[in-house]
Amino acid sequence: MASIENKILSLSERIDCLSNFDRQFGSLVATSGYAINQRTAHLLDWGLFVIADSRLGVMNSLPAVDGGMEGAKPMEISEVRCA
Repeated sequence: MASIENKILSLSERIDCLSNFDRQFGSLVATSGYAINQRTAHLLDWGLFVIADSRLGVMNSLPAVDGGMEGAKPMEISEVRCA
């Protein structure tokens, strides 16, 4: 029974952590809206943001042309650390 209670406590702490996570990404400057080119059926949607300093990290850069960030991947929700 103790292991179930410990798991529930652990999950409750994780839920509390994620529900209090700072979701502020930055400020939106401009967007294109959402457009479909009728001739090609290609989609166009973009946005320009000023990213909050707290969101800038090691992996938040464009990959080098020579593939310098090989193996880089987006952060998974399970990797979010609570302070």
